[in-house]
Amino acid sequence: MSIKLLAIDIDDTLLTSSHEVHSAAPEMITRALEAGVKVVLCTGRATPSAMRYAEELGLKDAGQFLITYNGAVTTNLADDTIFADATLDLDDVRTLFDVSEEIGAHAHAIADGGIFTPNNPLSPYTIREAWLTDLPLFYRPVDELDESLIYNKFMMVDEPDILDRAQAHMKEHYSNQFTALRSQPYYLEMIHPQASKGKAVAYLAEQLGIDLSETMGIGDSGNDLNLITTCGIGVAVGNAIDELKDLADYVAPTNDEGGVAHAIERFILNS
Repeated sequence: MSIKLLAIDIDDTLLTSSHEVHSAAPEMITRALEAGVKVVLCTGRATPSAMRYAEELGLKDAGQFLITYNGAVTTNLADDTIFADATLDLDDVRTLFDVSEEIGAHAHAIADGGIFTPNNPLSPYTIREAWLTDLPLFYRPVDELDESLIYNKFMMVDEPDILDRAQAHMKEHYSNQFTALRSQPYYLEMIHPQASKGKAVAYLAEQLGIDLSETMGIGDSGNDLNLITTCGIGVAVGNAIDELKDLADYVAPTNDEGGVAHAIERFILNS
């Protein structure tokens, strides 16, 4: 059965180690679009941060969809409207900041308006996240957080051993309230329990009349696990974590070797 929907992770999958789109990817993505395939960037990044890649690859002009915040928000790029969302409320964010303080982990909350943290001094990981995503960074005490903002994702950012403890704590005490994902050794991300990349792709496919057997997902890290297992064909790039490679139907070359372009050519253009 041919692939009708392709979901691609951004960081360390579409992007090389130098944080640029691999040179082989744009042509292959364009050819997939020309073949009638829905091409969806599916990322943990904030919507404004991911949008620049959607524009660079012609996905916005082509009226595709964009899945951000690890599946919490799906945007219809044809008119920039929210197609689906499952976000955190202010009480959720306050709870997570309290948990972070209890564990001793630096943390920040992300909304479309920026990154908000009560940590002073700022964590270098929070500064790095702001730099990578091009989002403004704000120091904000917890009791001064803006209730009118929509918080899409919460991140604990710290040394791996601290986040190991945090991840175990979240699993033991908050597994019904939040989904906790380890996207990097120094990132533990919390989203709405109904949000995930896999669920977002499944819902989008259903609304578009596409069977899951006609979908393909490409990723590299822990927050791509349910994407890989949900899609009809799950592809891990060669630099992916071992757990993802074990679950994948196919292991492509690394992000630096053009793994995304390779997978598109193999499973879509030459199928």
